[in-house]
Amino acid sequence: MSGIIEHKFSSLITTVIAAVLAISCNIPQKGLPLPLTVDVADTAVFRYSFQSGLQRAVDCRGKFGYLNSAGQWAIPAVYDLAYDFNEGIALVASINRNGDPAYSAISTSGNIILTINLKNCILDTQFSEGLLAFRETDSGRCGYINRNGETKIYLGEDIIDAYRFHNGKALAITSSGKGYIDMSGRMISFEADTEKRDDVNDGVTKSFKVKENLIESRNWSKIRQENPLYLEAKKVLDGNLQEKDRENRTMILNYVEHLRTAYTTEDIDFIEQVFSQD
Repeated sequence: MSGIIEHKFSSLITTVIAAVLAISCNIPQKGLPLPLTVDVADTAVFRYSFQSGLQRAVDCRGKFGYLNSAGQWAIPAVYDLAYDFNEGIALVASINRNGDPAYSAISTSGNIILTINLKNCILDTQFSEGLLAFRETDSGRCGYINRNGETKIYLGEDIIDAYRFHNGKALAITSSGKGYIDMSGRMISFEADTEKRDDVNDGVTKSFKVKENLIESRNWSKIRQENPLYLEAKKVLDGNLQEKDRENRTMILNYVEHLRTAYTTEDIDFIEQVFSQD
C-alpha cells in the first residue's frame, strides 16, 4: 500500500504545531494565531490533518471522532479506532469485550454505510476507487471488497500483496516479481525480479499497516505533558516570553506560514530551498 516519505524539516514543523494545538485545549490562548478557534472541541487532545473537510481527532479518553473547520465535533468521538476520509468514506472500529475490532465505514455525515463482516483479515485503512484491500491472515490471499461489502476481487495464491487502485489499476507483488492488475483482478503487466526481494518475509510483505489487534496504547489524557515540546509551547501560550523568544517565535511563525502557502502561491524558489540537500 501507499508508502510515506518523511522529511525531517516537515516532521519538525508538524511536531511543533501538534504540540501547540494539543495543549491549547486546556490553556487559554493569548494572541497565538492558530488556524482554528476551538470551542466545543476543548476535549480534543490530539488532531490530525484535514481530509474531505474533516479533521480526525482524539479526546482525553482515547476515543476518535472528527472535527469540522470550526473546531466542533462534526462526528462525535465514540470510536476506538478511526482513519482519515477518502472518497467521502472513512474506516472506523469499536473494540468488543474480547479486544477484537468491529470495523465499519462511515460517511462524512457520520452515518454508517457499511458494516465490514470480514473475519481473520488485515484491512487497508482507506477505500480507493470504491474498493478496500484486505489480506486473509490464514491463507495470505489478497482481495478487495466494494462499498456494499461484497468481495469484488479475490486474487490467486501467487499474489502475496496488493496495493490500492489508482486510475483503474493496482500494483500486485508476487514472490517472483511485480505487476499491475485491473479492476477484474487480471494481471495486465508483469516484471520479473532478477534479485532477491528484501520486502518479502515468509511470503508476506509489510505493506498492510492495519492489523486487527493493533490498538494504539496511549494515555491520551497525558499526551500534552508527554510531548517534549510541551513546556516550550506552554510558555508561548501563557505569554511568558523574553524579547528574544518573541523574535524567534515571530520568525518561526512567518516561516511556517510561508511553508503553508508556498504551494498555492507557486513559490518555486522557496520550495526548492526547503527540499534542497545543501
